Amino acid sequence: MDPQEPNTWVQPAREREPLTRDVFVLLADFVSARIDPLIAGIRRGADDNTSRALYALHIQVIHYSSARAAFERWRTSDDPDERNRLEQRVCWAWDGLCGLAWSWEDHPDYRADLFGRNHQTMSASD
Repeated sequence: MDPQEPNTWVQPAREREPLTRDVFVLLADFVSARIDPLIAGIRRGADDNTSRALYALHIQVIHYSSARAAFERWRTSDDPDERNRLEQRVCWAWDGLCGLAWSWEDHPDYRADLFGRNHQTMSASD
């Protein structure tokens, strides 16, 4: 292959929409709405493995969803290092929530146009 010739195997990178707080909350709420009914009546410390797994999944969703507070701090912080750490936290939580949401991609409330995106930047707007 001639080095001056353009590489036709590489697709140009698509411009990605920045992640907004509203979209993050929409995804977190979607996943919570799927998980919360599954744990109704399950008590912490249950003896069977299914209950333990569902409870652990519920705790993980709460952990991911709590990144919405990091989003708020990111929007107001003037410290670039703090903003970088907070952005990493939110994007990590976004990836985790997306991974869980894909289990319900056939659900009528699943938003493939929003939940399937991989965000590399965040937007301070809602």
